[in-house]
Order: sequence, then structure tokens, then C-alpha cells
Amino acid sequence: MTSGRTGNSLGVMTRAPSTYPSDIDLRYDGPAPAGARRCGRLGGRKVADALARTAARDLHGRLAAEARLGAARRRRILSPLAAAQDPWLLRLTATLAHHRSMAVRGAGTGPEIC
Repeated sequence: MTSGRTGNSLGVMTRAPSTYPSDIDLRYDGPAPAGARRCGRLGGRKVADALARTAARDLHGRLAAEARLGAARRRRILSPLAAAQDPWLLRLTATLAHHRSMAVRGAGTGPEIC
């Protein structure tokens, strides 16, 4: 009987590919939830959570950059008096503040994916 583990060229033990039904399928009576499959493919809950947090932080960083650019463009076409009363510029400023704070603090725990 084999142990189900094989060595690679570096001598590191890796798990042999499983045959159907996979380990994840054996845990559930019906089809495995998509989140459980995704979590398994990513390498576990900790890795999946770290990837989700990184993706959320990167998204908020990109959205903050877009809002900053939009506010700068809007401010450039308005007079100082009009800029102080412009609802569009106010919205862009609030959006920028939100996405900056979310990018800096890491956007919380990220979405639940497992």
C-alpha cells in the first residue's frame, strides 16, 4: 500500500494527485459548495483570505487614484468659487476619502470566499 505522497526532483514530498471523488467531494453529501472548492484550489482558508484582502486593497487603491484624477480634472475646469459649491466635485472628494481610507487600512477582512 502506498502513502499517497510522492517526491519531486527537489526531494520535497508532495501530495499525489487524487482521483475522483476528490477529498473535497467526500466531505459533503451533495455537490461541494463553490466556496469550498475555491478555497481548496487556492491552498486553504488563510491563503484565500490573504488573497481576498490584497485584491480588495488593490481595488480601493485603483479607485482612489481614479477619484483623485477625476477631482483634479473637475477642479481644473471650475473657478475657485464654483469649485466650493460643485456637487460633482464634492462627490468625487468623498469617494476619494473613502477609497483612500479603505486602501490604507486594508479594506477590512475582505469578502468571505471559503
